[in-house]
Amino acid sequence: MGELALLIPIMALAIPFYAIYMGNKRRSELMRYEHEAAGYGSMNSELASKVARLEARVEVLERIATDKSVHLASEIENLRRSA
Repeated sequence: MGELALLIPIMALAIPFYAIYMGNKRRSELMRYEHEAAGYGSMNSELASKVARLEARVEVLERIATDKSVHLASEIENLRRSA
């Protein structure tokens, strides 16, 4: 009985401390995730513009590949001049 009487107050103090610790840990992890997510916004806009440029280049290449061979040489020369 003496051991149980000592264990109950210890647990009564330990449980709130553990709850506070876990709450602070969860809050700090949430703040870290929010901070990381904020950095992804600019990264997403950069990637979106890069994808748009690549799609434009693919359209040009598709046009060249499906064009008749007579126009192919002139189209390549026009692209070289514009670059």
